[in-house]
Amino acid sequence: MATEVSGHSKSATKHQHHHDRAKGHEPEARTLPGERGDAARHGALESKAFSKNLPAKGRKGIPTLWIFAAIVVVALVLGGAYLAFVPKGPATKAGDRVYVYYVGRTDDGKVFDTNVAAEAKKAGTFDSGAAYAPLSFTLGAGEMIPGFDKAVAGMRVGEKRIVRILPEDAYGYPQESLVVNVTIARTAAILLSNFDEQGVAKAVGTEVPTRFGSAKVIAVNATHGTIEFSPKADETIAFPNGARGKMVSSEPSGENGLILTIDANHPLAGQPLTFDVTLASIGDAPAAASSA
Repeated sequence: MATEVSGHSKSATKHQHHHDRAKGHEPEARTLPGERGDAARHGALESKAFSKNLPAKGRKGIPTLWIFAAIVVVALVLGGAYLAFVPKGPATKAGDRVYVYYVGRTDDGKVFDTNVAAEAKKAGTFDSGAAYAPLSFTLGAGEMIPGFDKAVAGMRVGEKRIVRILPEDAYGYPQESLVVNVTIARTAAILLSNFDEQGVAKAVGTEVPTRFGSAKVIAVNATHGTIEFSPKADETIAFPNGARGKMVSSEPSGENGLILTIDANHPLAGQPLTFDVTLASIGDAPAAASSA
C-alpha cells in the first residue's frame, strides 16, 4: 500500500538535514524499504557466488579431490589383486592332453556327476570306491560332449570356469527312435559257478542283478540255478553291444517271453547342464592329484 508523506514531515527532514551539516556531520544514508530488499537480495547472491568460489577445504563435506584419489587407490588395489590371481602360462588348444576337475549340475541344482570328493560328499553321492582323480582327455578329439570341449578350450592351469551347456552341445534331445522293444526269455538257466563269481546266494528267492534288470532265483539243481526276470521301471538295461538304456515297462509275451520297452536316450538328453571346471594340468598328469 502506498504511503503518503506530509509536508510537515518533509520540512522536519529538511531541517534535520541542515542541522547535521551545520554540526559538521554528514547525514546518515537512508534506504527506502524497496531499496533495502534489493540490496539484501544482491548481497545474498554475492554471498552464494563467493561460496562457490571458495577452495574445497572451505566448504563442508568430503573434498572432491579426496574422493577421486580414493577411487584411484581402490581401483589400483583391486586391479593388482586381480592380476595376482589371474592364471598364467599357456592356454589349452586342440590336441592338448588336459586334466580337469569338474562338478556337473542340472538346472534344479542337483549334482549328477563330479570327480571332486568334497562335492560328492556334499551332494550325498560319494563313492568310497571311486578314485576322484582329474578327468583326462584330448581336447578337440571328440572324447567329450562338444560343450565341455569348448569350455576347456583356452583355459590356463589353475583357471576355473562355470559354463552352462545347452542340450545341442550336451547329450542332444530325446529321440523317439531310441525307444525300442526287446523280447527276451522270461526265465533262464544260469551255471552255479556264475552265481559264485558274482557272490550271489544260490537259494530260491534270492534277488539277482542282471543286464536286463532285476531277476529272482526260482529253482536250483546240482549244476544250474533258474532265474526269472522281473525288471523294474527306471532300472538300467545293458544291450549286448554295450549300449545302455532305461527300463520303461515290461509285459509277458507267449509262454516264456517278456517284451521290454527300453529308452536308449541318454538320461540327460534334453537338459541344459552347468559345469564348474578347474584345469589341473596340460600335457602331463598332475604331480599330486587333489580331490578337494
